[in-house]
Amino acid sequence: MTSSVPYSFVPGTKAKAEEVNANFIALLDKIENSNIKIDDLTLSKMKTDLSNINDSGKKYLSDEMDGKWTSTEVTLFEKLTPSEKYTQTFDLSEALPNDGKIYEILLTGMIRTNLAMNSIFGMCATTSLCTSTHLCRAVTRVNGVSGVTSCGVILPIGTDRKITIFSGGESTAPAAPNSCTFKISAYRRVK
Repeated sequence: MTSSVPYSFVPGTKAKAEEVNANFIALLDKIENSNIKIDDLTLSKMKTDLSNINDSGKKYLSDEMDGKWTSTEVTLFEKLTPSEKYTQTFDLSEALPNDGKIYEILLTGMIRTNLAMNSIFGMCATTSLCTSTHLCRAVTRVNGVSGVTSCGVILPIGTDRKITIFSGGESTAPAAPNSCTFKISAYRRVK
């Protein structure tokens, strides 16, 4: 593909700023005129062949997909001292729209182990759409120095709007006092 611009330049000669700018403007105009706005695309406009995708897969490609992230800050817990047997279910009905749709959340968190050598502490989550998703894990490698980790995980949330967060099976000791924080930072509708 060739693109014509109003001016061409020869190596070793000076170019005039207005000519260079005119070339850039001509290129930008061509780019703008050839762009297809992503928001305007639909499967029918793209004339996509979906013959190899089953009905379930076609639902995910339909206009039901939103995909636009909405920023939020919902604290599930902050400065928590969970034990190695911690389990808590959270109802996200207040945090997510009540429209019967499936959403994804961006769950962010931080944990810190206690100071004992080889202390392990991990956090996992489960929803009605996924089970035992590992969130993060920290290990104390040096006696007297906490292991610290943080995470950012995208999880699907079903229409029941519930998420259960629990300490992982490998946890050998409680977390450091007041050291665990988990928040929902964003969400988006996916179906």
